Amino acid sequence: MGERLAGYDVSIFGRRRELAAQPVIVANGFSGGDFIADTDTHTGNWTVIDVVTDVVFDAVTCNIPGLEASGATIPAGKQLFGSFTLITLGSGSVIAYQ
Repeated sequence: MGERLAGYDVSIFGRRRELAAQPVIVANGFSGGDFIADTDTHTGNWTVIDVVTDVVFDAVTCNIPGLEASGATIPAGKQLFGSFTLITLGSGSVIAYQ
């Protein structure tokens, strides 16, 4: 097998490769996540949000200027990348990855 990266074997076409650990782990959800489909307030430290069904945020604390107060509907299938610490949905469902 390939080299060990954060507890996972990494091999590309049978060759060992140097990989930046965090992007590989985050992009694949290896650090876990939370399925959110209610209107409760959720707190945590997430870096990627996958929109499962069309979503409107009632509140979101993140480093994306304007998202907190936009009230916009974000369509299913979209991904948001950033630093998220609070999520309250008005409608819809997401998977928030740590």
